[in-house]
Amino acid sequence: MKARFIGDPNDNFSGANQITVWGHEFVKDEWRKVSNAKFARHSHFEFDGDEDGEPDLDIEELKKSLDTLGVKYHHKAGPAKLAELLEAATAPPASTEEGA
Repeated sequence: MKARFIGDPNDNFSGANQITVWGHEFVKDEWRKVSNAKFARHSHFEFDGDEDGEPDLDIEELKKSLDTLGVKYHHKAGPAKLAELLEAATAPPASTEEGA
């Protein structure tokens, strides 16, 4: 699933050029891979995903990837939660300022 921040549709799509929502950082008008279906219901975002908000990845494929990375998950977790865990496990580490 992907989402992009488009700004406020009620105010000529105004808004910040960069925003963080539900743990995801967005640059205005740039698509970003997300696992949270809430973006589909948020008027300030365009959303490209399944109607049910579930990721396109197969649940067994997600579990295999998580197992390979050694990430623990609940055996009844759905695709959205598994994709969220996979995204968190593969995200690049946050950069730190040296000398701070």
